[in-house]
Amino acid sequence: MRHLYLSFVFCGLCLFIGHGLMAATPTDPDVTAASKTKLQQGQGLREVQQLAERGDADAQTLLGVTYANGFGVAKDDRKAVEWFRKAADQGYASAQNSLGMMYDNGRGVAKDVRKAVEWYQKAADQGHIDAQNNLGVMYYKGRGVPQDDHKAVEWFRKAADQGYTTAQNNLRVMYENGRGVAKDERKAAEWYQKAAERKNEEAKP
Repeated sequence: MRHLYLSFVFCGLCLFIGHGLMAATPTDPDVTAASKTKLQQGQGLREVQQLAERGDADAQTLLGVTYANGFGVAKDDRKAVEWFRKAADQGYASAQNSLGMMYDNGRGVAKDVRKAVEWYQKAADQGHIDAQNNLGVMYYKGRGVPQDDHKAVEWFRKAADQGYTTAQNNLRVMYENGRGVAKDERKAAEWYQKAAERKNEEAKP
């Protein structure tokens, strides 16, 4: 059986974790364009810290990613969680997904898959594609929720319909194996093609 892929708010190299799922090594923050623009305009860590302390959810999320990865600071998962939570409590979807990942992996907090699901759900309900895919994986595996292939397909499809290649590949796996949907090699091939085309588009300069 093909592996499903668990997507993080952090993007990077992949490694295998329990039960054959793929997780990304936190290397590059997946934050909004606004955050990246702040850095491109010369606003360094001090400026981001100041913005975060004034309640800017975007900066708070970026600061959380900075501590989670050790970008220019000593890596500190507890501080990462602290900043993710500040932004997540403001309803910021990217931070909610990040906080879910921290609970999912026991980084900076005690491992708690139910809380991970709660935060994934909050972000997924706002249309956050990583969170939608992550929530699909949780239903697929029965982590923090009752195992439910139909709900897994539902969440994979929401992200896949937004063009998210990881979810498109996961949906392909579901069709290939008849999990949550009738087995359908043609639809599996269609999702494989969509993922391949999307990846090619993203690779263009």
